[in-house]
Amino acid sequence: MRHKLPAMMFYFGDWFKATDVRMCSLEARGLWIDLLGLMWEGDNPGYLSVKDRPLNPTFIGRVIG
Repeated sequence: MRHKLPAMMFYFGDWFKATDVRMCSLEARGLWIDLLGLMWEGDNPGYLSVKDRPLNPTFIGRVIG
């Protein structure tokens, strides 16, 4: 089991300055941040997976709502 850090560093200045991200819809940006959170909280940080198994789009849709 990995050592769980208490927080993820996230630079809002970079988030707001990234014009390619700003061009995405509000919904897409919300989905993006939720996916980042899922990857942070998962077993293998940086990957959309549970117990080394990739999450399928249906499952992600249910989790995200």
